[in-house]
Amino acid sequence: MTRQKITAEGDDREKTAAIRLIVSANSWTGAELRSLPRGGSIRIEVQSDGPVRLLMADAESYKSFPDIEKTLFDRQIERSFVADITLPLSGDYYLIADNRSGNSPREVLLGLRGRAHDANEAMEFSRQFEVLQRQMDAAFDLRGLTLQLVDSGPVRPSITERRLVVGRHFIHLIEAELPDEKTAKGAILFAIMHAIASDWLAADRLPASVLPEHLATALMILFNQIDSARRQADHFAARGTTIGPQPPAGAGPADPLSTVTARSVQQRLKDPQSLLREMQEAILPRMRPEMLEQLRRDAPRWADQEKVAAALAVHENRSSRGESME
Repeated sequence: MTRQKITAEGDDREKTAAIRLIVSANSWTGAELRSLPRGGSIRIEVQSDGPVRLLMADAESYKSFPDIEKTLFDRQIERSFVADITLPLSGDYYLIADNRSGNSPREVLLGLRGRAHDANEAMEFSRQFEVLQRQMDAAFDLRGLTLQLVDSGPVRPSITERRLVVGRHFIHLIEAELPDEKTAKGAILFAIMHAIASDWLAADRLPASVLPEHLATALMILFNQIDSARRQADHFAARGTTIGPQPPAGAGPADPLSTVTARSVQQRLKDPQSLLREMQEAILPRMRPEMLEQLRRDAPRWADQEKVAAALAVHENRSSRGESME
């Protein structure tokens, strides 16, 4: 493979570059992007005079080319394409124009615009987690569970010692892969809710028929995130694979980003009220009294009023005995 060096122009916050790649038939070529910062973003505008495969990978993944398993994107370009990428790691990256299946040469023009990591991003993530923590605590008894944002973190959001840990690396991978901000936020939130749902299923000894993906979807519906749940499910159902490294076999519940999970969520979202009705056995016992009182007043179709009253009675008995919910 022929590597092409890039000359970038601009300041420390934003740089631009233009690349022209000529790719022979049955061959490939590319450009090396040196020392890119984790959390930075890069916009790639592509023009090609014919079909060609374009992909981007980090230096470690590039070593296995042409059999790369993990890419930041991998697309068959017909004439033009625009990609907005958030960089999950600091280091070198490779843009590769692959014309091995073509029978004529291709000219590929690339316009690059890169921005450094926003120093306010970490604060914004922290604020979003604080808001989510408050919303969850106000609605449900989480039994001491707290949300924690860390730099690297687990492959997927997971719970350890009553801490739900989410890694910025996971967030950046999601943002780099998914087509828009709303879908990415939906996938991140669904993965968090999936971890919470799995925790509830284990602690409350709920029937095996109650699946974590269905309970997670029900929670997103209750928090008015049905569109986010649907968008991320549509993406992963069509994609046919999952993002990033896979959890080891036997490590726990099904991957929240798997095709099977996404298709199951798609199916259940066709009738949200029915899903909520089925999940109320798991949801109502965890609800705060204020939420249960609201359900009693509003009487939504999915909520069985006898079960709502029973859950409220449990809180009243605890209160009379001076017991805490935690």
